[in-house]
Amino acid sequence: MEWIRNKVITELCPRIHEFNKFQNATGAIARSLDKAEYLLDEITALSAEILDALKQSDYAVQLNKDFGEWKRIGLNNAPCFKRSLESYVPPIDGGQTFYLASIITPNSHKEKGYWLECFFAQRKEPDVLLPIMADLPHPQNVSQTMQLIASSSGFSVGHCLVFFPENVKTRNKVDKQHFAMFFFNKFHAIYQKDTLRRVGSLFDFQGQTSQLLSAENCYAARTVWGYLHDYYHHCGPRPFNKNIQVKMNFWVGVLEEIKVDCLTILRVQKHHYTWWREVTDFILFERLARYPAQHDATSNFDAATGVLLFSWLKRRGHGISISNHTGKVLLNLEKCLIGLNILVQEIEELESIEDNATYKQAVENYVMQELQPGNDNERYNIPDDYLIHKKNMNVSVPVLFF
Repeated sequence: MEWIRNKVITELCPRIHEFNKFQNATGAIARSLDKAEYLLDEITALSAEILDALKQSDYAVQLNKDFGEWKRIGLNNAPCFKRSLESYVPPIDGGQTFYLASIITPNSHKEKGYWLECFFAQRKEPDVLLPIMADLPHPQNVSQTMQLIASSSGFSVGHCLVFFPENVKTRNKVDKQHFAMFFFNKFHAIYQKDTLRRVGSLFDFQGQTSQLLSAENCYAARTVWGYLHDYYHHCGPRPFNKNIQVKMNFWVGVLEEIKVDCLTILRVQKHHYTWWREVTDFILFERLARYPAQHDATSNFDAATGVLLFSWLKRRGHGISISNHTGKVLLNLEKCLIGLNILVQEIEELESIEDNATYKQAVENYVMQELQPGNDNERYNIPDDYLIHKKNMNVSVPVLFF
């Protein structure tokens, strides 16, 4: 593992970062084609060595074909990594894996786009999940809990925790997930250095224990959230796996994410799974404080989930879940839980609409009760009810490197 880690960090990533300078957001090379092709040949050779060591032979063959096809049509055209994506097989628990493609890395430090990225990671599924999996068997579990070992900057700088098939550059939209990877070893630093700084400045909420977690326990607790979150994606009137194209719609996706996290909170609160208090903290603080602090909050999907949830709880949450209090926002957990249950019921009522176009329009109408449409490239305007926005945007948080 150390040999591969060193090769990724010292040889492969510097070449990928140099290659990124010549790309545009479509993944295509916008300038210096000769230099870019030379770098791509070096990247291809180094990746082949790594994949050979990891015995990812089928993936290596198809990746080489994808690179060859890209060179054939011209690097000034957008690439397509369909062959390698379809051939990729996630590792078993404890196994190591390498991946390389033009990938969107959400919430990283980069402009949103298909930049060439790579990662070397190891799958590690904590035992804490075993009783939960027995209690709630996943109908189609394609998720992998991973520890990121080494990667290019889209994964190593900033907050990107996820890797999904639909974020890989292909000519046609991906309509099926055969894996979903989560680099949860990054979460402890994100939560400690970013989320909790915001919580301390913005909220009056007593009793949270999540700030005391070690890195190892934080990883385990985060996997509880991850498993239940993904479990609930596969439940309800419109399971994500059977409605992926509809739920890729921005506003439908926002309600989907809010719904599954609300269900996760309600489940851990009722059944007191290991780390149930910490999972509740994670979800509420990440959604309500960290996600909306993105610099592009009014066009950012994750930010929209938090702003909408905050606004809904303040305006319509049972008995007012959120209110002003001594310069900070008071979050009443008991009332919040009642509100979350109501919100889930309302979202699932929308999901019972059978016609896709009617469903999407009904969702947008529902969302716009809380968020007003934005201008130009903005999806929405920050509502006055998101009381903490200005203060949140001024919280000083360091750039995170992994």
